[in-house]
Amino acid sequence: MEVLGLASAIEVMVNDFKHKKDLEIKFKRSQLKNIDLKGEGINLCRIIQEALTNIVKHSNASKVEIEMKKKSDRLWVAIKDNGQGFSRAQKETAREISLGLGLSTMKERARLLDGEFDIISQPGAGTVITLNIPINTHNDKK
Repeated sequence: MEVLGLASAIEVMVNDFKHKKDLEIKFKRSQLKNIDLKGEGINLCRIIQEALTNIVKHSNASKVEIEMKKKSDRLWVAIKDNGQGFSRAQKETAREISLGLGLSTMKERARLLDGEFDIISQPGAGTVITLNIPINTHNDKK
C-alpha cells in the first residue's frame, strides 16, 4: 500500500479520535508521495490505533502529537503524549497487564513491517512511541 494513501487513512482515524474523545491531536506528515511500505500497511494503522486507544484508556493525556516523515529509505513515526506515563518494570494490576499486551501487539506489528519499535515512558512524564520502518521509493514517470 502506498504510504500517501495510508497517511490519509491514518488522518481520518486521528480525526475520528479527536471528535469522539476529549483529546487534542496534532498530526504532522512530510511529503510521502511515491513510497511504499515493505510490509502490509494495515499494521501501521493498527499500531497507531492501539497507541491512541491506550492513550485514551490509560494516560489521562490532553495532548498527542503524531509525526510521520521519510528519512532516507525509512519511514519514521513518533507518537508523543503528555499523559501520566508508566513504568514498564512493574505490571502488577490488570490495567498494567492489559497495557503490556497492547504494547506487545504493537511491537509484533512493527516486526511484521520489518521495522523497529521503541517506547520511552516514565511515571509523570508522558510517553513517546517511535517506529522506524523500511520503505520502497518509486518514481511515477509514466
